[in-house]
Amino acid sequence: MESLASAIAAIVVAVGVFDCDSTNKSLAAGNVERNPLMAYLQRTLGRYWVVPKMAVHFVAAVIVLAFPIIPVMGAVTAFALIIGVIAYNNYLLAGR
Repeated sequence: MESLASAIAAIVVAVGVFDCDSTNKSLAAGNVERNPLMAYLQRTLGRYWVVPKMAVHFVAAVIVLAFPIIPVMGAVTAFALIIGVIAYNNYLLAGR
């Protein structure tokens, strides 16, 4: 179980990096952030908006490593999957 938890932790952090990158590329292409919390963080923190965004991913990774049980791993995997779909959509939007 611990090796699976480690893999999930690595994936959730990697997906966070892809989400930040895809968001920046989408914004550079002229798109607008639709999440009001992220839009606020981008306005107030400038390029450092990624710090609280990645903090959420790091916390999720720590949680799955601290509690490597099926319900926790399932929830963090679902989180990573949802964010991965969002990042993919951002890359598509950036490509327009």
